[in-house]
Amino acid sequence: CTLGPISNPLKQSSDGGIDYEITIPFYIERDGGVPLSAELRNFAKCQVISDDRISVAFSGGVMKPTETCDLEEWRGIFGSVLASKPGKIAQLKNWFLRALMGLDKPSSLGNDGSMSYQMTKAPKGFLDVIY
Repeated sequence: CTLGPISNPLKQSSDGGIDYEITIPFYIERDGGVPLSAELRNFAKCQVISDDRISVAFSGGVMKPTETCDLEEWRGIFGSVLASKPGKIAQLKNWFLRALMGLDKPSSLGNDGSMSYQMTKAPKGFLDVIY
């Protein structure tokens, strides 16, 4: 896997907070095949706590192929994984993550090949600004 340049712009939201979206382009290298290009986007909400502290809570994200990605190859790799039934240990981990963070993992591919997740009880962190 090769990562491209990461962007993480901040935007003022309508509720007075800050919308934070991290976009990570990447390429999946395959033996004897053309790399699959995709991007991962993670979404978060930020609130200003003080002049030098911001709270951050991630709410979800999406991983999807780019327009130049071979969608059939993408579906062949990720569609079968999402369709397979998880084992007992994976089911326990999924239950724990759902209970702890409200994690709703993708269960199928979207029409565009995307896989989305949500976290309704995401842990909150803090960013201290030092300058």
